[in-house]
Amino acid sequence: MPRWQLVFFVIGAAFIGLSLGTMGGGLWLVPRGSGLAGPVIALGYGTIGAVAGACVATLATRILVGAILRRLVAATLIITMAMAVVLTLRWQQAQAEHTDPNQAYDGLPSFQASVQQLIITDPYLATRAGIDTTSRSWSLTLPDGRECRGTLRAQAQKHVGDVLSRLAQVPTAEIRNCSQSSATAEQRLSWKFDGSTRASVVDVSAECLAAKSAIANAIGAIRNVNVRSTSNVECD
Repeated sequence: MPRWQLVFFVIGAAFIGLSLGTMGGGLWLVPRGSGLAGPVIALGYGTIGAVAGACVATLATRILVGAILRRLVAATLIITMAMAVVLTLRWQQAQAEHTDPNQAYDGLPSFQASVQQLIITDPYLATRAGIDTTSRSWSLTLPDGRECRGTLRAQAQKHVGDVLSRLAQVPTAEIRNCSQSSATAEQRLSWKFDGSTRASVVDVSAECLAAKSAIANAIGAIRNVNVRSTSNVECD
């Protein structure tokens, strides 16, 4: 068998391993709430899959001979081309879905919201997460000081707006008692709906977070808003 076919066989097997590893890692092995680190973690599993695929293919070229090897090489190359076509089409579809039409935002709540770490309890967690529906954008400040930004999707704006609306219905006294507890505050949650005279600010301790699901849901929704985004992310 020509050497070039064996080379493409190994490359194809590595590509299949990369694709399956990344997909499997993203679906089952990446922890929920990983944020911007999620794709990197998934790619790590893809790299493991690529190395495993290349090793298996190299071993096969040394063990298998004749018709069996030719069939395996042909099947691998066909699968590689099919996966490349599918991934290309999926990428083109994702590019077309980067933004929602203006009418998708009609009737959605307008607000600004942010979550700021007051005490660094997790060195891998973004120190600040913010949303501004006026510019239809979200931002994350990473632990190394870089800021990443992306487009706020209509579905994400609706979800966060609904969560904040439920939080606004919690009696002010309950929020104040939670915020003014003796426990040390670890995060600061703030939000302001357009038309409100001032922003609402809550300093949240671990005890407060555990006691008030409405606060925990709001913080989680703001921090994970980038997960619902398919837009290009810019970091500087």
